[in-house]
Amino acid sequence: MAPISPPMQPKTKSTHFMGVQALRFVAAALVLVAHSTFVIAEKMPHFNYEAWRKGGIGVFIFFVISGFVMVLSVKNLQSRNDGWKLFAKRRVIRIVPMYWLATTLKLIAVLAIPAQTLHSGFDFTHTVGSYLFLPAHNPLGEVKPLHAVGWTLNYEMFFYLIFTIALFIHCSPVIFSTVLFVALAFIGLIFDNGKLGAIGIYTEPFILNFIFGMLIAHFYLSGFRVKYWIATFFFILGALSIAFSDHWGSYFGFPRQGLSLGPAMIVFGVAFLEPFFQERNFKFQLAQQLGDSSYSLYLFHPFLLAAIAVTLRKLNWHNYISALFIMTGLSIIAGWLIYRYIELPVTRIINEKNMKKIDLSLFPTKAKL
Repeated sequence: MAPISPPMQPKTKSTHFMGVQALRFVAAALVLVAHSTFVIAEKMPHFNYEAWRKGGIGVFIFFVISGFVMVLSVKNLQSRNDGWKLFAKRRVIRIVPMYWLATTLKLIAVLAIPAQTLHSGFDFTHTVGSYLFLPAHNPLGEVKPLHAVGWTLNYEMFFYLIFTIALFIHCSPVIFSTVLFVALAFIGLIFDNGKLGAIGIYTEPFILNFIFGMLIAHFYLSGFRVKYWIATFFFILGALSIAFSDHWGSYFGFPRQGLSLGPAMIVFGVAFLEPFFQERNFKFQLAQQLGDSSYSLYLFHPFLLAAIAVTLRKLNWHNYISALFIMTGLSIIAGWLIYRYIELPVTRIINEKNMKKIDLSLFPTKAKL
């Protein structure tokens, strides 16, 4: 099957989508706020507030963005015989080192201070599976990795695997991934995936968020455009559908299965507003910089939240709103510092050692997950 080639040049001059990059931070911030309320509810129960679960929708926005960015990042690779290898190596370098660092910190915490690591426990097989991005039941019977937020990385790496296979067999990643993921989602809709064991997580219908993102990118690269007011309408409609729905769903989807069209509408709107942003020289500089640090923020904010909550409890803190601002604000700052002084140097060093002979111009520098 021939690779997809865009019939016309997109109106934007580069693959740097400022709005989508800024949206990465928004998605991370939603997850951060949700997790902050969870930590406050568990470690500072005197506030007597319930956790805000709706922020978890930020994960699905990430999934849509991931599908969108992957299509952009391989548009120069699909005709190369070694394209699959370059793509896989790039993804491993981007994801694995920081995730292994975060998982190792969690392992140390579980072994050293088990009383402070809620919802965690040590099991050798489960720990090995966590490092290898393989779904496995933890000691509590949940299909979650040792570092709990890493459950999303299990889906990401599975998506990258399917994407790599498509490139290897010279099949359109959009078509190959769509057929497979739709089949898996259909299984998840009609069968009890709990009976499939840990591997059943890949039949969750929300995996279609990756496909939504890929289709948005494919249509954009093909030259398809909509009026700016239509893009704005989709963005607002997606945001409202999430805001006025249950915490995992929206009014456009299957809430019980966690499949919502809200995130796809939001990404669609932001992506197709990109020419508008560029024509008016919008920068979103702060949001873009924080978007760069969103991966480090996502991986390490659970450690920061727990430490801050314990400190505030010892200080006998009694103002809920200020506690929430302190926890989220310090986490965002720390996430950026980790990105700037750990993630960025580590990734650069590994790239220099492992990809010296690779033309890095094949990979848009701003098309990052």
